[in-house]
Amino acid sequence: QWRKVHCQGLEVEDLSRQLPGLINDKTVILKSGKHGSGNLINPELGRYSIIALTNGQASKELYVQYSVATKELKAFQFNSQHNDLFTRNRVDIWGVLNSLMTQLKCNTGPVDVPFWGGFVGFISYEAGLEVIDVKPCAPSRAYQENRPDLCFAFAWRSIVIDHMTDQVYRS
Repeated sequence: QWRKVHCQGLEVEDLSRQLPGLINDKTVILKSGKHGSGNLINPELGRYSIIALTNGQASKELYVQYSVATKELKAFQFNSQHNDLFTRNRVDIWGVLNSLMTQLKCNTGPVDVPFWGGFVGFISYEAGLEVIDVKPCAPSRAYQENRPDLCFAFAWRSIVIDHMTDQVYRS
């Protein structure tokens, strides 16, 4: 169920102060906003701020990480402890993500809102090179062991601030 509220000039920081506990280390934020003059910071890209809430029900939390160096995909839950769901080697990461997105696709939400829920995260330059058949340089050992090249969390709920209309949508 989505709710819509008009809130003049609301920013992500305002929500974090007004709703303690909403934003934490599992929250993913895409922040846009307005200048003091009331104009959008970037009219082409800066209309919406999205707060992707991944910390709903612990049993539904889903995180996916992939390493180009090891070709290893990990899916896990992270509630009170790190709980591995599966690890796969030598996978087609894009095929796996496509399959997961198809299974978990959110089909309902306000047409005015650009994000209803789904995967949020990052893809490194090196992970993108695989798609165009370019071999990346050999990474350092520290890089191989510590940082994934693709990391997504699944957001079951979200708050979207439309800075153009001053509407706030919450799922």
